[in-house]
Amino acid sequence: MAESMWLKMRQAREAMAQGRLEEAEERLREPLQKGYWRAFRLARKLAQAYVVRVQRSLCSGQYASAWQDLLRAEELHPGNPSLAELRAKLTEREMRRFRAMLGRRDLEEAVRVLDRLSQRKVSFDLLEPLYELVRDYSQVLQSAQRGQFEEAWQQYKRLAVPEWFTAEYQALREELQQRRAQFESALPRLLQAVRNGDHEAVILAAEQVLAAAPDYRHAQELHVQSWQALRQLPVALASPPSGAGSPRTLTHVPSARSVSALPLSRPTPLPTPARTLPHPPAGIPSRLLLWVHHVGAYLVCLNNGVSIGGHGYDHPPAIPICADLPRCQAEFCFDSEGFWLETSHNNVFLNGRRVQQTSDLLRDGDRITLGDTCELHFLQPHPLFQTAVLRITSGHRLPLAIDAVILMGQQVVLGRHAHAHIPLPRPVNGHSPPGDLCLCRSTEGLGVRVPDGEQFTIRWGQQAQTHSGWGIVHPGSIVEWTFCSFTLETDHDLRL
Repeated sequence: MAESMWLKMRQAREAMAQGRLEEAEERLREPLQKGYWRAFRLARKLAQAYVVRVQRSLCSGQYASAWQDLLRAEELHPGNPSLAELRAKLTEREMRRFRAMLGRRDLEEAVRVLDRLSQRKVSFDLLEPLYELVRDYSQVLQSAQRGQFEEAWQQYKRLAVPEWFTAEYQALREELQQRRAQFESALPRLLQAVRNGDHEAVILAAEQVLAAAPDYRHAQELHVQSWQALRQLPVALASPPSGAGSPRTLTHVPSARSVSALPLSRPTPLPTPARTLPHPPAGIPSRLLLWVHHVGAYLVCLNNGVSIGGHGYDHPPAIPICADLPRCQAEFCFDSEGFWLETSHNNVFLNGRRVQQTSDLLRDGDRITLGDTCELHFLQPHPLFQTAVLRITSGHRLPLAIDAVILMGQQVVLGRHAHAHIPLPRPVNGHSPPGDLCLCRSTEGLGVRVPDGEQFTIRWGQQAQTHSGWGIVHPGSIVEWTFCSFTLETDHDLRL
């Protein structure tokens, strides 16, 4: 038996000399159990070899391997003076990730980080208040999502806030106050629109309520019912007839009193219709560069599926960003219901929550994070047109100097008001335009529409043609109106 133990220790020594540390540990297991003192001395050397490998893994960013080797070293020689320092470094890195996930409001990932730390024998006295913080923070967010702002405020005041969470805590306070004010301002307008039977006003007010409380069930139901009712009308929402007859009435919509009296329980999810992408109109390119003189440059994407990812690939995405991203990090999809995100990657976040393959419909003001650092702001400034504006807020950029990306629905509005997709500056002569200039889709291609009675000129090379009210515009042409001018170019020659 002693000869067998001697052979196992010799094999362990040879394996350790050749860098096969796991094999050396396996060979030492039985001699250690038997209490051979030479085995304990060899175990201390093996623990030091694991320490060296942990340090090497830390330098190369292989943190999972570093944790595994650290736990093995602690089991072999708990008294090694280097282990406490290495454990502190690895734990601090995991804590930074936990704080980042909490800041993004990815609470599921934050809990997974704490679970990993617990499995790696981090003191429960350190982890227990963090588990409680995640639980209480989640309750605050869920109450606010449902429109229960008084309950959310009481939960907020009970939060046990560590010093490093102070900034997020103050930001949450301001957000709750703003959302509550917006909710309490929009809800009476929604109820008044229900009383008046005005579908358009119901939709606008419901969207304002849902912007403050996305899970407020009654606003969701009213919004869906009004859209369904409007689709049955012969006239489009964006073009109401002049001199309309009797007021329209809502069908199957609860009265204002019943809406206000209903309890704010957890909403049941509304059925989501199957999303199908319509074919883009013929004759319209997939991307255009819109240079609005004295305003800025915009990348206009006209497909119903717009990919976004990193720049520098042989086949770049529709929106190439100069960032450490794969070629197609995600895709913005669009149909008559609105925009949503699709992705096959696990590091795409919508308002701090990880997107699992397909997101919910995007709303005005949503924050999108691609990878670790690339952040975008999704805006839909005009409530009647499903055109969206993407602005990069993280300091990254596109290959060209682009001010924003426009995901074009039916039309893009250029005007001097808050609902314009492209805001125009104040005219030098002080005269305001009589209305908006709109870039529109049509069966003939892209067109330009200005207010009735207004004229504009389209220049193409050496040719120029004046239009009144409406005209078809082609890539490479210049549109001149009294209050603004812009150039349309394809992206082929610019190698975007």
